[in-house]
Amino acid sequence: MISYLVSLLLGYFAVSAQVFDYNKAYQDYLFSYSIYQQAHSEYDLARSQYLASGTIASEQKAQGATAKMLIERDSATIAYLTALRMKLRENPGVVNTTRENLFSLIDNEISLYNLHKAKVASAGSLEDLVEDSAEAAAQFQQTELLIYQVLTNISVGHTSSFRVREKDIITTLRTKITEIKTAGDKKVDSVERALTEADDKLSRSVEKEQEALALIAKLKTNNKDKLGVFNDTQRSMSESLSYIKEANSIVKDALRQIKTND
Repeated sequence: MISYLVSLLLGYFAVSAQVFDYNKAYQDYLFSYSIYQQAHSEYDLARSQYLASGTIASEQKAQGATAKMLIERDSATIAYLTALRMKLRENPGVVNTTRENLFSLIDNEISLYNLHKAKVASAGSLEDLVEDSAEAAAQFQQTELLIYQVLTNISVGHTSSFRVREKDIITTLRTKITEIKTAGDKKVDSVERALTEADDKLSRSVEKEQEALALIAKLKTNNKDKLGVFNDTQRSMSESLSYIKEANSIVKDALRQIKTND
């Protein structure tokens, strides 16, 4: 009996100690979204039956299915925002002030959707639910804007981390070059030129990154093509990353030259 209780305790602590990270949050979102899809299918069926018969029973069924669908839609949105928050949290390249500001905006959105869930649950008629649905649809315009802002800053954070590592390598190589020049027995002019070129590539990377941030900063709630603007930011970020890769290739060549000289 004691061994059984011990095994239960160990199992409890193992579950309690499970790390809640982005991967877990994303799996929670996928699960929540699957529930919402099921609820939406039930809503579609109940709505069709109500429109076909118009009976009190079918209206009540449609009201219940509509409420459930709206609540699960809110839950799926909350789960997605939570996963997005975890992704942002785990990205060390995002500037701390930017991260905290986005955390605050995400938390506010989650609070609004939780309040909306409670409101839906108290609806007394289909008409009330139609209004509640319209309210959520209007709110999602702001949510969508925030999602694109967060995703852009996550991309910036990743690219920034790569660029910092590349700059550290260049700094280390320049220290090595100084040692070689001090010894005075090898020519390093071509290596110095290569590192300057690599620096220029990294500067180009920063310019593309700033271009992406400027694009997303201009995006407004009433913009009809938020996805198009977001895709433009991702193209800029792709170009930013390409410049870092070019710099990395140049640095590798410079490193090979130094090793050859050794």
